[in-house]
Amino acid sequence: MKNKLLTVIFALGTVIGFSQNKNIEILNTQNDKGFIVSVINNSSVQQEVTLTIVPTNLTGYKEPITKLVPSKTTIEIIKLFFIKNKGGSFSTKYSYKPSLTEKEKIAYNKKLEEKIKNDIGNIEKGIVVFSKDGCSRCHYTTSFLLDNNIDFKLINVTKDDKQNLFMWELLKKENPIIKNLTMPVILLDGKISYNIDDLKGFVGKLKNN
Repeated sequence: MKNKLLTVIFALGTVIGFSQNKNIEILNTQNDKGFIVSVINNSSVQQEVTLTIVPTNLTGYKEPITKLVPSKTTIEIIKLFFIKNKGGSFSTKYSYKPSLTEKEKIAYNKKLEEKIKNDIGNIEKGIVVFSKDGCSRCHYTTSFLLDNNIDFKLINVTKDDKQNLFMWELLKKENPIIKNLTMPVILLDGKISYNIDDLKGFVGKLKNN
């Protein structure tokens, strides 16, 4: 799940907005009554978006709003209204997570199955992702790579004891005292990365390799 903070300041007749990122964007449109807040889903799958607003001198908001936003779609989330003769401001925090439709799940799983390998082959070249079942960070990584047509090999260590052992052998060569880790483990041209704090930033750079 991704979390973003958006602060927008308005004086009557003036709009200052900050867009967010590629997958999800917040769009603010002004009219004579106030503002229409919409969500743009640029990703290839449906997303569940939760929006929290703290308004000043604006009405229309009571509690966090959660909406399913289909892929490649813009939907209106809320209308905020001016209080007479006052400017308005609000801060917004939003989060989102994939909520695939059945059709999207089938398509995603089919693409993912094509990447699953029982034999890694040459680990000194290309991208290898070690993942496990139920790992949201692993899902984010593979989804990003698939969405951006980045070639990679996928090893599910939950289902393959041999490859799980191989992964730990690689990790212990890098760090002999390692006992715990945060998945995924990623090999890039033979260089191993694990416990990746800024996963989004790390995976984003793979686009340029």
